[in-house]
Amino acid sequence: MEEIILYRLNKDTLKKLESLSDEEKSSFVNKMIDVFFVNCEEKLELIDSYIKKNEYTLAGRAAHNIKSGGQILGAEKFCYLCKNFEIQCLEDKWVSRDEFEKIKQEYSMLKVELEKVKQGYDKNSIGS
Repeated sequence: MEEIILYRLNKDTLKKLESLSDEEKSSFVNKMIDVFFVNCEEKLELIDSYIKKNEYTLAGRAAHNIKSGGQILGAEKFCYLCKNFEIQCLEDKWVSRDEFEKIKQEYSMLKVELEKVKQGYDKNSIGS
């Protein structure tokens, strides 16, 4: 079985994102990061409330939403965790609180890396 390597933040994806806008590169990427932060924090709160109410389908939809935002920025580990959680929710299985905690933990680490990008750190130092 082939090992899959997932990066916290894929620098190649960030470089591609920079090329999508005529704006100053850092300004465009910073706006995308800010939108991701706001959306993700809102959705994580929603997911928490949905789990408490056993509303797994809604929790799965919210996980799908933040997974999409993470994909735009190249947040591979975060997206992987969200995808697995989303599938579990949409199959309406019992949802493990531990799986949600992993997403929140990964988001916290991802946020640190994205803040570094916003502050202008070398994108080559960001990754696994």
